[in-house]
Amino acid sequence: MNKELFIKVEGNEEMSGNNCALKSTKLPHDPTCPLGIDDNLNLLNQNFDSMREEQKSNFEHISSNILDIKQSITQINNTILNPETGLYTRVKSVEGFKSIISKVRWLVMTSAIGLMITKMFILK
Repeated sequence: MNKELFIKVEGNEEMSGNNCALKSTKLPHDPTCPLGIDDNLNLLNQNFDSMREEQKSNFEHISSNILDIKQSITQINNTILNPETGLYTRVKSVEGFKSIISKVRWLVMTSAIGLMITKMFILK
């Protein structure tokens, strides 16, 4: 059906196209509209099919984005919670190192204070 269709719309303006019933204000069974009910149904089916294809491609795009997000979250979890090289393990090791350094610092300070006190009593 490759005919050029002309219809009359309000105001005596002519419109061309293959979906006159959808563009005009007249009913699909109007005799001035060259498309019949079957043609309108076919047009609607084509429109629904194209919308379904668009939704399908959008769904595929969204699901690929969701897979990317899942992979990113898995990588973040591995980076943070890995028992051998994870961030949590590194922080624990740094905390352990800090506590050892703190103990050594207290040992050196008490030794220095003890030496000072003994020097003061020996010099008297």
